[in-house]
Amino acid sequence: MALAKRCGAYSFGGTVKYIESSIAGIKGSGYAVDLGLKRGFKSVPVTFGLSVQNLGPGIKYLSQREKLPASVSAGIMFMPLQGFTLNLDAKNYVYDRTTTFSLGTEYALFGGPESATALSLRGGMNAGGASQSAAGAFTAGAGVRLLNLDLDYAMSPQGNLGGTQRITLKKKF
Repeated sequence: MALAKRCGAYSFGGTVKYIESSIAGIKGSGYAVDLGLKRGFKSVPVTFGLSVQNLGPGIKYLSQREKLPASVSAGIMFMPLQGFTLNLDAKNYVYDRTTTFSLGTEYALFGGPESATALSLRGGMNAGGASQSAAGAFTAGAGVRLLNLDLDYAMSPQGNLGGTQRITLKKKF
């Protein structure tokens, strides 16, 4: 469950999430909170953002609790042309004491951030993770918006582990 609010040039939001995992047939569960802040500028096509992710007690398997990968992120988005964005962000994993960097782009085939209908293509590259393989460095995705309902898909190969696929459905109120 996520909520966000815009106040002038600032936007802030938070997510509460339930997490369930299974390792060797043993199930674990927990919850976490994500918080974020974004600042846009009218005079230049630039937006800055900060976030804290996976704040919570971790996932409990039987009597043992595993920490979640808590992180602090900062990013910048630049729109050199209408419908085309470039993104750069850095993420510090608190417990692992590692930092990763991501570079991404989005191209709106039609529509845009404030349109009721839109179709966007996305691509990116991740770097800096200690276990990052060449196969897992690249990501791709797409998004469709119809009547202010967003359906997003993203995939990221993870080498020997297979891949991560995410599907997100969002509704603006």
